[in-house]
Amino acid sequence: MNFKEAADDLDGLKEIMSNRNDQFCSDALDVGMKKCEDWNVEINHRTRKRKKMLGETEADAGLSSTDETNRVSSRCNNGWIE
Repeated sequence: MNFKEAADDLDGLKEIMSNRNDQFCSDALDVGMKKCEDWNVEINHRTRKRKKMLGETEADAGLSSTDETNRVSSRCNNGWIE
């Protein structure tokens, strides 16, 4: 493998990640929730009441833990893609 082939592979991976970002995030969250259930780990459903953090909107401050995890993982994937 040379640099051109590696660059082409990375471009292909970038394309897949950008097209399936939401699917990856929801699948990862589902797997994590199932593992918590299998291992009898309690999932705390809470609403954040803290101040806004960098990159958040006012609506983000009131998200449930599931929605917040989904938002953060989606943002991380988007950062990797760019």
